Amino acid sequence: MRKNLLKNMKLTVSKDHKEIKQIPLIKFSYSALAISFLSIIFVLFVYNKLPPVVPLLYGLPEGEMQLVKTVWLIIPALFSILIAIINIVISLFLESTFLKELLIVSSFVVSMFSAITIFKIIFLVGNIL
Repeated sequence: MRKNLLKNMKLTVSKDHKEIKQIPLIKFSYSALAISFLSIIFVLFVYNKLPPVVPLLYGLPEGEMQLVKTVWLIIPALFSILIAIINIVISLFLESTFLKELLIVSSFVVSMFSAITIFKIIFLVGNIL
């Protein structure tokens, strides 16, 4: 009985392993995660050269409401990491190659935009260079 159960488990595992598809454009996924992690490292590296508050919330009315503590500059990068992970997991379950590639490329674009936002704010208000 136990041998039959183990044989069935092995067959099930091998079937499930075959069903998991490769992630297309895996280098874009790695790049998206790397850009986000490098943005976080850069914020932590220049933290002492930045003022105590920085303008991050541009959607709010001008003035003091746009200001947040400097450590909040890592929030866009964390958000892009979360988006990249979610898109990678979703792409594992999709069958359409086009949708998989669209999710992966959108993760890369979100990471790029968050990095650009972080670097522009740092170079705008920081005492860098």
